[in-house]
Order: sequence, then C-alpha cells, then structure tokens
Amino acid sequence: MSDNGNVSQSTNSKKKNGWVGPPTKEWLENRLSKRLCYLLRYGALKEGLHVDDHGFVDIEELRSVNLLREHGLEEVLEEIKTSTSWRKTKRFQWKEEHGKIYVRAQYARRLEKNPCHEDSKVPTLFEHCIQSVITNIEDYDLDDFPDEFIISTMIHRLKRQKKLNNKALQTLLVPALEHVDLEGLYLTNNILKMVWTKCPHIKTLSLMNCGYIMTDNLMSQLVKKLPDLTSLNLARCQHLTDITLKSIKKHSKKLRNINISMVRNFTEACVLDFIISLPGLEQVDMYDVRISTEGRETLAEIGKHRKLKIILYEFHSEEAAQKNPSEMLPNFGQVWY
Repeated sequence: MSDNGNVSQSTNSKKKNGWVGPPTKEWLENRLSKRLCYLLRYGALKEGLHVDDHGFVDIEELRSVNLLREHGLEEVLEEIKTSTSWRKTKRFQWKEEHGKIYVRAQYARRLEKNPCHEDSKVPTLFEHCIQSVITNIEDYDLDDFPDEFIISTMIHRLKRQKKLNNKALQTLLVPALEHVDLEGLYLTNNILKMVWTKCPHIKTLSLMNCGYIMTDNLMSQLVKKLPDLTSLNLARCQHLTDITLKSIKKHSKKLRNINISMVRNFTEACVLDFIISLPGLEQVDMYDVRISTEGRETLAEIGKHRKLKIILYEFHSEEAAQKNPSEMLPNFGQVWY
C-alpha cells in the first residue's frame, strides 16, 4: 500500500500472478520483451504504427504506444539489443539511419493490418465485414469461396482470439486453402481428416505444438493425401518416430522446407537418409536433433553440393549454415496473412 493509502499498480499486478510485492527485474524484463514481441511481430500496424517494407519501425514512434509508455528509450533499446530466444538467437534487430533508430523482430513477423482507416479510429469496411462473418461463422457455407487470403485472415483472427473451435474449422477448411497453420490448436482425428479431404491442395502446413495427437499413422495418411506439400512444420510433435520421416520421404517429393526441431525420437541415420533422399530440400530446421560429429561432417558435405540450409545447434558450415540462424526463420514457409 502506498503512503496515500492506495494499493500501487505494481502490487495489483503481482496479486494477479499469485504474489504481492515490488516487481522483480526478471519479471519486468520478460514483460517488456513480450510486449516488444507482440508489437514487432503482430501488432505494429494494428496499433497504427508506420512499418516499412522490411518490417522496421521508428523506435520513437514505437514508444508512443500505450503498452510501452512506462519504458524509457534506453530501456527499450537495451532490450532490443540483448533479448534472446531459447535458441540463443537475437529476437530483434536495429539500425540507425539519418539520425533515427529503427527496430524490427528478427523472425516470426506476421503483422496484422490496421483495422482502422489511416490516422483514425474508424474501422474499415473490410474490418466490419470480416468481424461480422467470424462472429456468425456457423451460419456460412464457404466451400466455394475462392479467396484464400480472406479465409486465412479469418482463421488467423479466430486463432488469435482463441475462438477457433472445431465448428469454425469445419466452415473455414475449404478447397481454396493452400496454406494452413494449426499450430497449438486442440485438434481431433476428425479435424485432421477434414484437412486432407477438404483442402487437398495444401502446400504449407504447420502442426507445431500438436504433439499430443500427431502419430506416425496419422502423418502417413496425411502425406499420402497431400502430395503438393512444400513446407511442413512438425516442431514439438514428440510422439513421431522414424516411420514418419520414411512416409514423408516416400510421398512428399515436392517438399522444400521442414521443421523437425524438438522431436527427439528421430534417429540420426534416418534423418541423414531423409535429407540425402530428398534432393529438392532447401531448408531443414533440426535445431536440437542429436547429430554426431561424423553426421555433422556429412551435413557439411551435402551443403557444398546442394542449396540446402540447415538449422542445427552449434553447426558451423559456410555452405549449409548462416552465422545467425534466426535470419533463416523470418516466417516458416510462406506467410499468407
């Protein structure tokens, strides 16, 4: 309680998290990092900020957003320069031009459009229409709707609002979709069957954090039914084994990008055979897959002869790895919203 008898804002915020007391340095740093991640990956345009074609925002304009009003310029810039992910790669980039500092997220930039007309709080007609449809999504039949961008926008919007349930997916999974991101959703076998039956032309599919349901059997069925896959994200699908890699190798001849990070059941021999057997691969994210010294030498040798980029912990190869691996992760596959 403060001297004037009022409970301080910081104390209130701590009560919500289960403890009372002044905010710790770690808590404040995590809060600032999360706010910067939201703004520079998703919300800059939505908050009315000006973003250039490469995702950079003037740091002074960034600080004008209410979320950052309590953070000073030096504090924000220090977080931009030092914040790192679990991969130990930098989350943000900064540059100085014409006396101004510009910043952006290093990867995972999926900036949502400003729902309002420029320099106003008036929602656009597009925003009104999208919101009306997703509010009453179960009343629509979109099977013949041809615009993938609008469908994907609705999927992304509902997902961010945590309202993308099975009934909504039944409406939104349509033949026009070529890019589907199901990361972190609660899926059922029926929903996955709908993916390959209602969306047979999928090229980019993310199942990251869907490990509770993804099995070798389901993956085998999925890749058989989706022959056009070029990008596949299986990160954290921890129940998958070598059987899945063999199925992908057999059925996904068009595959260009794959993420198998944090899948611990794949053996080194199968991973190397998989990479060697698919000459069209352009990028493999296998950050924490256990690979021996000999295996790393094999990967480096492959890099000399193929245009293949590999993301692997402490992997050093001029041909197959960049000095900063996060530069290879601006967005997995293709961003469609």
